[in-house]
Amino acid sequence: MKNQSTKKLGTILAIIIILVMVGYAINRLKSTNSDIRVANVQLNQAISSPSLIIGEARGTWYFEADFPIYLLDDEGNEIAIAIAIAQDDWMTEDFVPFKAKLNFDVDESGWGTLLFKKDNPSDISEYDDELRIPVLIEAE
Repeated sequence: MKNQSTKKLGTILAIIIILVMVGYAINRLKSTNSDIRVANVQLNQAISSPSLIIGEARGTWYFEADFPIYLLDDEGNEIAIAIAIAQDDWMTEDFVPFKAKLNFDVDESGWGTLLFKKDNPSDISEYDDELRIPVLIEAE
């Protein structure tokens, strides 16, 4: 009787741990957003400095023809920031190509995140949007 209870408890704990890990992975790998497309950086890709980042985002992502891209370490600390610059008229709801040059200096390679942030000068949180792409940050 005691052995069956221990097995059930162990199974329940294992299921809880798996669910927590899956939830963490899904949150960490939130790498899709229908309003922005990154052409040359893929999920878990290695990046080094300098990196040219290209893609396209809906015009609503830009303010004064740009939006920020942050490089974060695995703890969420900012390593560097780049500015994505519209390559065409950004006053549209259509997709507009962008380019950004990301320069950074790290002592050792490690995992991090490229965080693309919709420019929101109103600071109204309902207009916030982002795209996160996990990357391997390579040291020089």
